[in-house]
Amino acid sequence: MILIFFAGFMLLGIAAGLQGTALAFLIERFGIAPDQGGIFITLFTVGTITGTYIIGRLLDRVNARVIAWVGVFFLGIGALIVSAATTSVWAFLALTFYGFGFGAMLVCGNVLVVRISAPNSAPALNALSVCFAIGGIVGPEITTAILVRADVATAYAIFAAAAFLMLPLMLRVHAMPPARITQTDGIDTRIPLTPILLFAAFFMVYTGAEIGFTSWIYTQMHNIAGLPVQEAARAVSLFWIGMVVGRLIGIPLTQRVRDEVILIGASALLSITVALLLMFATNPAISMIAVALFGLFAGPIFSSALAMVGRRFPHAAGSISGTLLALGNIGVGILPFVQGQVGRGIDGGYIVTLIAALVLIALAVLLARDTRRASLNRLPI
Repeated sequence: MILIFFAGFMLLGIAAGLQGTALAFLIERFGIAPDQGGIFITLFTVGTITGTYIIGRLLDRVNARVIAWVGVFFLGIGALIVSAATTSVWAFLALTFYGFGFGAMLVCGNVLVVRISAPNSAPALNALSVCFAIGGIVGPEITTAILVRADVATAYAIFAAAAFLMLPLMLRVHAMPPARITQTDGIDTRIPLTPILLFAAFFMVYTGAEIGFTSWIYTQMHNIAGLPVQEAARAVSLFWIGMVVGRLIGIPLTQRVRDEVILIGASALLSITVALLLMFATNPAISMIAVALFGLFAGPIFSSALAMVGRRFPHAAGSISGTLLALGNIGVGILPFVQGQVGRGIDGGYIVTLIAALVLIALAVLLARDTRRASLNRLPI
């Protein structure tokens, strides 16, 4: 069953690549002013937050078969409506559906892989993330190949067909929700506030830092490192290559090293990498190395953090994971914007990323202490 989610996350990566590559074509097709084109991303993000939150809660209540099917269905129907839309209103609605399906599949795949591969789910989560990254790499290539020969409507129609072809596979998913646990079972079912707040802060800062880093790479490489346009653009690909390698390394690494240690070590290495980028900003070679290393060290962080959530809250992993993934998108809306203000569009504003990496170290240490304390108190982790 886990192979179904590997295929689903490759589709999800392609969906993300399609959304990013097709943005300019959507703006042109529906006559949106270029400076207002971000509305497409905003509505997609609103759908994603809604999908992760709602579907996460349902994963703790009903069989995952229906939920997995719903996620792929909304991805497909959203893409299909985009391809057929003749007005911007329909396009806005469609991208909200598209985002809802994206968020639903994101939380469904991550939570179920945690449950299937418990207690040490980080290796499987890293493999899942590798599939997403591969889809994210090939997605823009596929979309570009279609756009050269047809239009953006055709690109979304082809993706919709691919999503609908996956629906029968989703019907093979069978994962019942965790058994209802009450105080009479002798298990403390209370959800402590402190680790929830720590995890929420960690996901917001990490997700915002990762997206902020990728969003401003081109500007930094072109304006500050002095790379020509094509070479500066390759820095984005270099980041994703580093990310894929990091997640591949994370598969065997998380079988031998505790997730808490990985969070602390990787966060520390991220801060060193960003400091390297800032210190040698005008050196193209060192800057490119720093970009690749950032992707490499960021690779296993998300999976290890989510695995910790699954162990810490096994009876409410769906609800809590959905909430945390939804909150992570708040960081996406904040940190890249702050970087733009700090860098004034001239550089990447990576001092913000450095501060974020240092905050991640502190949060990782606090999470490790909380996990240890919970273990000593014999709480479920």
